[in-house]
Amino acid sequence: MSLTAAIDRVHICHTWYHAYLACVKELIARDGRADLILSTMSNDFGDLKERLAGRGIFEHIYMFDETTGEDDAELQALHRDRGNLFLNLIQRIKYTRRLGKLQEGRVPVDLSRYLDVYVFCDSDPIGYYLNYKKIRYHAVEDGLNSGKLDNQARLSNMGAWGLKKFMAKLGLIFIECGYSRYCIDYEVNDISANFDPPGNTVEVPRDRLYAKLTEGDHRILADVFLPDAESLRERFAGWGKPVAMILTEPLCDYETRERLFADVTERYIADYDVVIKPHPRDVLDYGSLFANKYPDVYVLKGRFPMEVLRDLEGFRIARLVSVITQVDGMDFAESTDYLGLDFLDEYEDPAVHRKMEKLAGKAGVENRALPPGDKYSAEASGKASGEEYGLPATGGALTARRATEDDCEWWLELRNDETVRENSGNTEIIDEETHNKWFSAKLADPDERLYVFLREGRRAGQLRLSKTEDGILISYAVCVGDRGTGLGTEMIKRTSELAAHDFAGSGDMTLVAGVRAHNRASARIFEKCGFEGSTSESGDMMFRRQAGPGSEEES
Repeated sequence: MSLTAAIDRVHICHTWYHAYLACVKELIARDGRADLILSTMSNDFGDLKERLAGRGIFEHIYMFDETTGEDDAELQALHRDRGNLFLNLIQRIKYTRRLGKLQEGRVPVDLSRYLDVYVFCDSDPIGYYLNYKKIRYHAVEDGLNSGKLDNQARLSNMGAWGLKKFMAKLGLIFIECGYSRYCIDYEVNDISANFDPPGNTVEVPRDRLYAKLTEGDHRILADVFLPDAESLRERFAGWGKPVAMILTEPLCDYETRERLFADVTERYIADYDVVIKPHPRDVLDYGSLFANKYPDVYVLKGRFPMEVLRDLEGFRIARLVSVITQVDGMDFAESTDYLGLDFLDEYEDPAVHRKMEKLAGKAGVENRALPPGDKYSAEASGKASGEEYGLPATGGALTARRATEDDCEWWLELRNDETVRENSGNTEIIDEETHNKWFSAKLADPDERLYVFLREGRRAGQLRLSKTEDGILISYAVCVGDRGTGLGTEMIKRTSELAAHDFAGSGDMTLVAGVRAHNRASARIFEKCGFEGSTSESGDMMFRRQAGPGSEEES
């Protein structure tokens, strides 16, 4: 394509909210000198391109087939932990270049020819592409006040943060949200909602933008983003009770998500006409799922950002209900109920959604619970049975089996994971020779049991039970891709029956677990599973519970 001087800027969007905000900005600008790029990597934008055509908001609208590189063998080979900071950083440099290069031929227009490039959520591969091509750009926060629950830059770079920031400023590696060498500034709604924001963070309050829209602008936004604005308004005017709208979110596994929003519905169904507004990325069909239990619940059709309901003239509801989606400024609702993280703790592993507490030193990520002093040391060898133990499904078919020598390399890889080490008694990286001796010895030791938890046949977590003078000591770890799915809770729930099966008649059957002081996420799991906790002078926690029939019930 040949750009002219009339096209000054481009907005690169990954979600419906991004596209909505880009439209708000360009309606205010009122010059039609912008283009829009919609990435199809994580969202189905349906016919949004056609609905925007001819509105005078954007000169051109492009679809972007962005790729994560999950099918690229060369890129995936660069994910491996090399066991050394220097080697990992060299690998990170290669990864940054490779992921950026993979976008070539996919980006639909030459971005270097725009005066200003605005990227919503530059943590996606487009950020790596801009770094690779050395194109300067403006980063825009992923969602309204998303910094309250997430700091993508810091949480993705927990080790050697200062060194990694320096390397990003040199353009050697890429760090999102303001830290890239080529990022001009990082735009947020409220700078106070961000933990330790970078120096180039700029505050652009969304309500100030919204206040500049005309009545005609509101009508355009409603027509573009709502499937049928007029019928929607009529529908909401026809109920007898006040209306409570529940915003769903793509939280948890499907089964847990269904239970969560059924419980939220139960809170309001007696006093309100309940409407469910599905998140654009939530694929659950609540109309079918709730048809029998809640036949009067109305589920909104079509994908659209919740914010556009502000543009629907005369639209009003009594309550807007959210779990973690920020609902500040949604003035179409008389009141808002933000259920928050304490509510979500009951359904999802807190390690998933309490990320900011980790940065603030208040909590750790769910991982093995090892008391101080646990070391890798033993000299024997042997091999255990691969006997399987059937377990109830949780987000996929879940089974457990005794570990074998074939699990040795995988066990070491997970044990040396940075987050696992951070929450272990021994935080050092274990070398292969030491581990192999230790692993063989533990398999042969009658006072040790090593279990592998499998989800749909794939190794997802490891559990160790050790017979000691104080009882049966628990340690566990969850694979990176399975954290936040409730697997850690399921593993700890099953320690009682596993211990009763494998240590029956061997003395004290008290289950014991040590948890580091900062690891509140793991502590919550033991509390949920009925363990009684105590805290030492150092702040480390010890949990105990009796093993045996019936003791696996949650308290």
